[in-house]
Amino acid sequence: MSTVKIKLEGDKELKRMLRKCQNKGKIQACVKRSGATLQRTAMQKAPVDTGTLKRSITLQLTDGGMTAEVQPTVHYGAYVELGTRYMSARPYLRPALETAGAELKANITRVVQSETGGK
Repeated sequence: MSTVKIKLEGDKELKRMLRKCQNKGKIQACVKRSGATLQRTAMQKAPVDTGTLKRSITLQLTDGGMTAEVQPTVHYGAYVELGTRYMSARPYLRPALETAGAELKANITRVVQSETGGK
């Protein structure tokens, strides 16, 4: 099964500010909103034959709402995403991740900056 997770890496300043963030509810709302964007976009981009793959793409919030996992529940989801030696890749998760990841980073940055006075 193919799972997409958004993990904040490399932005040490944002991670430092995130640890100081007092209102985790706002961060959780950002994660939920971006997870929903990821799911919706993946569903829009998923190739449709019978529609089973598209309908199988789920969103699960874990880690107290701090993690959003989007994945298809059908066994062949990864084959469609990555391709096989007999079939070309037809990415639907990775392009959706690019959209949702940028949205998440922008929204979290905005929340953290509003709490720290833009510092």
